Amino acid sequence: MDITVYAIPAILALVAKAVIYLYARYSPIRNLETRLYLFFLFALSIQNVAEINVFSSFAKHYPEPTGGILYFGASIVAIALLLHLALVLSGSLAQRGNKYVAFIYLPTGILELLLWGTDRLVAGFEPVQYTYTKIPGSLYFLFEIYTLGYFVAVLALLVYGTKRKTSTTYQRLKNKIMLFGLLPFIALVLLIVGLQHFGMRLFNTTATLPIALTFFLAVTVYATHQYRLFDIAYIIPWSKVRARKTAFYDRIRAMIAEIADLGSVREAVLRLADTLRCPVALVSTGKPVLAVAGGAQQMVAFPLEYLHRIDRIVVANEIADSDPATYKLMQSHGVAAIVPFYPHSHSASGWMLLGDKFSEQVYTPLDFKMVEQLFDKMAELFLDKLLFMRTQLAAAERRLQMSELRLQQTEAGLTTLRGEIESLREQNRRLAREQVADSLIAAETPAHGALPSIILLGRDKPMLKLLRRHFPQADQYVGPDSASFRRQDPPEVLVCRLDADRGADDAWLALLTQQHGRVAALLYGNGAQEFIATHLEPLAGALVEILPDDATDEAIARRIQALANLHRGALAVPDADCPLIGVSQPFQEAMRDAARLAGFVEPVLIESGDARELATVARYIHSLSGRPGEFHMRPAHLTDTLAAYEGGTLLLTGADTLAPETLEPLIATTGKARLLLGAENAGESLRARFRSFALRLPTLRERRLDLPLLVHYFTLQYNLRAGTQTYLTQTDVDELMAVRYPANMDALRAEVFDRLNAKHRVSAPAPEMELALADKTLDEHVATFEARLIAQTLERCQGNKSKAARLLGLRPNTLHYKLERYGLGGKKDKSETN
Repeated sequence: MDITVYAIPAILALVAKAVIYLYARYSPIRNLETRLYLFFLFALSIQNVAEINVFSSFAKHYPEPTGGILYFGASIVAIALLLHLALVLSGSLAQRGNKYVAFIYLPTGILELLLWGTDRLVAGFEPVQYTYTKIPGSLYFLFEIYTLGYFVAVLALLVYGTKRKTSTTYQRLKNKIMLFGLLPFIALVLLIVGLQHFGMRLFNTTATLPIALTFFLAVTVYATHQYRLFDIAYIIPWSKVRARKTAFYDRIRAMIAEIADLGSVREAVLRLADTLRCPVALVSTGKPVLAVAGGAQQMVAFPLEYLHRIDRIVVANEIADSDPATYKLMQSHGVAAIVPFYPHSHSASGWMLLGDKFSEQVYTPLDFKMVEQLFDKMAELFLDKLLFMRTQLAAAERRLQMSELRLQQTEAGLTTLRGEIESLREQNRRLAREQVADSLIAAETPAHGALPSIILLGRDKPMLKLLRRHFPQADQYVGPDSASFRRQDPPEVLVCRLDADRGADDAWLALLTQQHGRVAALLYGNGAQEFIATHLEPLAGALVEILPDDATDEAIARRIQALANLHRGALAVPDADCPLIGVSQPFQEAMRDAARLAGFVEPVLIESGDARELATVARYIHSLSGRPGEFHMRPAHLTDTLAAYEGGTLLLTGADTLAPETLEPLIATTGKARLLLGAENAGESLRARFRSFALRLPTLRERRLDLPLLVHYFTLQYNLRAGTQTYLTQTDVDELMAVRYPANMDALRAEVFDRLNAKHRVSAPAPEMELALADKTLDEHVATFEARLIAQTLERCQGNKSKAARLLGLRPNTLHYKLERYGLGGKKDKSETN
C-alpha cells in the first residue's frame, strides 16, 4: 500500500483510537454511556480506515478514492451516536424516556440510503492537491443541515447539562468536560463545512480532523470512564469553584490539626459534619448508633447487615451500575458515601454514613485525597473512643445479665412463697378468725457489674492465660516477696500458687494475715491444703478458698467472681464467727452510723438481740476510733473500778436491765474511757436518753439480702477448718431462707455447718418409711412428720415457742394450734391458766 505523508495524522489517530479502545474495553465501568462511546469510537475508527484508503488511492493516482463513500457513511453514524451520547449525559433522555431515540437515527438512515443507493448526496470525488474532495450531489445540503443541526444540538445539550439543577455535581462536571473536548472538534467541522459550502475546497477534513477528533476522544473517554473527575474551573484563579475548593481544603486541614484535641466521638462527628457541610452518622455493631450530626435520623435506619459487607469507601454514584441494590438502598436512606473503620474487627468496627450533600462537596480526585487523609486521622480517634465505649458497654451488659439473673432468682423465690402462702391458707382455714400474715420484703442486691481486680502470684502461664480469657485486667507477679507487687494497691482477689516447698510459708502467711479482710484469696497447688492445715488459727475469718484440682475453667471463673462479690460485701471481720458482711440497705446504714459514731467520745447505746453481733460491732467502733487503749467488755451490773479502762473502750452489756438512777452514775464515772452500752431491747426512755448516739443493729431477718453472702462466708470457714471442699447448692440456700430461717449469726453458722456436715458425712442413709406397709392415710403420714418436726424444733429451742415459731416460719397462734392438735403442748399449770 502506497501512503503519502498526509496520511500520517490518520494513521496516528487510528493507533490512538486502538489505545483508547483498550482502555475503555477493560474499564470496570459498564453503562449506557460507555456502550455508546464504544460505538462512537468504532464509527470513527472506520472513518480513519477510510481516510487512510483515500490517501492510498491518491498515491496510486486513482481517479476516485475507494473509501470515499465509507468515510461519509461512518461520519453520518458517528454524528448520530454523538447526539445520543449527549442526550444521555445531559439527563434529557432520562426525563423523556427511550421512545424518542428512534427520531435521532431516522435522518441517519435516510442519509445512508441516499449515500449508498444514489449519487444525489455525493456525486463523486475529484483530486485536489494532496487528497480528494467530494463532488456535492443535488441533495448534499441535507448532509450539511444534518451535520450542523446535530452538532448545534450536541452543544445545546451539553450546555444544558452543565446548568441542570436536578443533576448531581458529578453529572454537571461530565458535561463540562465533554463540552471542553468537543469545542475544537465542532469548530473545525463547522469551519470546513462552511468553507466548502462557499466553494473553498483546498482545506478539508481528511488531514486536519483526526487531530481534533483524537483530542475529543481522549477527553470523552476520561469523562465517561472515571467517577472522580478533575474540575476544569479549578485551574482558573478567579473562579468561584477555586475559591470554594480552597475554603473546603482549609477546613479539612484545620480539622486534621485539631482532631487530637477533640474530647469525644460525638464532638468529632459534629465537627466533621460542619467541615463537610453534610449530615454524618457513626454506627457500630455493638451499639448501633454511636453519634449523629446534621439531621441524619434517616441514615441511622440503614441495615447493619449491608454495612458488614463494606470494607472500603463506597460512594453511591460509583456503584449505580455495579451494585444497583446497594445504590437504591443508599438513595432511599439519603446516604451518599459509606466510610468503614476497622470493618474486620469484632470490637472496634464502625461505619460512617455521609449524607447526600457529601457528593456536592467531594467529587474530584484531590477532594477524595484530602478527605481520605481526614478519615485516616479520625480512624485513630474512633479506635480509642470506640474501645473505651465498648468497655463501658460490656460492663453495662454484665450488669444487665446480673440483674436478669437476680430477677429470675426473685421470680423463683416468689413462686416458692406463693406455694407457702397457699399451704398456710389451707392449714389456717379451720381457724374462726385469721390475722393478716406479715410480709417479708426482700431488698434488691446492688449490682456489681465491674470486673474484679485480680493478681496472680506465682509463675504459671496456663493459669494466667485462663484468667485473662475471663478477666482481661488480671495481672501477674512472681510471689509475695515481689517488690513490684508490694507497691501495688491490694486487689479484690489474689490467686496464689502454693507449691510443696515449705520455705515460703512465712511469706505467704504474712501476706494473708496482713491483708486480712482487705483481700480474698484463691489458693491452689500441691502445697495449698497443707499450708491451710498448718495455719488454721491465724487464718480464721480470712476470705480464703482452696481451688479443687479438677475445677474447670468456668468453675474457676465463677469461684473468683464469687470471692470478689464476697470481698465487696465484707466490711470487717473482728470475730471469725460473726463477720460484718452484707450489702443490704439496713446493714449498710447501720455500719455507716457506726463509723460516724466512732469519731465521738460521748457514750453510745447499741441495741441488738444478738449478743455476739453487738460485741463485734463494738469492737469495730473501737478499731475505727483510733483510741490507744484496749477494748473491754463486762456486764453492766458488775460494779468495779473503771480506772483500768482509761484510754480504751468499755462495752457494758445488759444496760437495759439497769434502772436510770443506777445507769447515770455509772456513765458519769467512766473517766477517760469510751463507754459503749449494749442493750437487747432498749425502752423508749433509754433511746431518748442517747438520742442521736443510739445505734440499732438490724436483725438477720431484716438482712434477708445478706444471707447468701453470709452462707458463702461460713462455707469457706467450714472448708478451711474441716479440710474439705463441700458446698451448699442453691436449693439448700433457698430452703434455708424459706423454711429454716436463722434467728441470729450463731444459728446461721450452726445451720450451715450442720448442712455441710450432712453432705460431707460418709454413712449409710437413714431407712425410708415403709409407707406401703403402714396402715395410714396420706394426711396421717403428713401429720406424723409435721409433729416430729415441731417436736425437734422445740427441743432445739429449749421449749421457747416464740423462737420455734420463727424458725418454722409460723405465726405463734398457728404453732399453738398445732401443739394442741398433736398433743405437744403439755399440761398447763395454774399460773398459765390464771
